[in-house]
Amino acid sequence: MLDVATAAGEIVEPLKSTCDGSESTRQLSPEAAALMHQAGLTKIVTPASHGGYQMTVRDLVEAERIIAHGSSAASWVLMVTGAHTFIAGRLPSAGLDEIFGADPGVLIPGVPSTRPGRAVRVEGGYRLTGRWPYASGADVGQWYIVG
Repeated sequence: MLDVATAAGEIVEPLKSTCDGSESTRQLSPEAAALMHQAGLTKIVTPASHGGYQMTVRDLVEAERIIAHGSSAASWVLMVTGAHTFIAGRLPSAGLDEIFGADPGVLIPGVPSTRPGRAVRVEGGYRLTGRWPYASGADVGQWYIVG
């Protein structure tokens, strides 16, 4: 089991060095995302059956609280992607295999929106078109939830 306080606490100082980059580009730096991933924080609510820790949302919030001392951007993106990981963790086995099979610490950003989008099946998957006003963590994500 992951010791959330220790894992999060150990990356607070390294996260501070990523803040200028995140602020200037208005997106989480890949370095900050990598720090959270390497610390295991991106697997807090991932199902244990798929390589995660399957801990509570309270544990996720504790990690967010701690890393906010190093980077508010990292804390925000962990909150958004963690919530989506929690949602994705309720999918049937085939969906879990697809999303978490290659990396249980996958980042899943996204944005709920009332703006319409359209998904069209194409060879190898789907092509998604539409406009969304924002998507926190989109530049460091591998899967996305859009509504």
